[in-house]
Amino acid sequence: MTVTLNLPPDMEVHIQAEAAKQEVQVEEYLLQLVVAGMIGSAAADQHARSLALLESVRDIGDAEEQRETFTYLRAAVDEERLSDRKRFL
Repeated sequence: MTVTLNLPPDMEVHIQAEAAKQEVQVEEYLLQLVVAGMIGSAAADQHARSLALLESVRDIGDAEEQRETFTYLRAAVDEERLSDRKRFL
């Protein structure tokens, strides 16, 4: 895809200088900026979804139910192990 950008002269000078510092063509430097922006945006979206999921799990059940679940899970993890060493003390 070809895109034409009309940049202010000071920004154009800055972009050319940065590309020269990295020893790449201006087009390659701009492509790197676009890709980095897209990856950063996707990572931020995934981070936000993960936090929302963790917060939703926090609100499941009351404290007593959570204690009972943890007790059950702790016993299940410690059963049928290859060693005698317990995971939870």
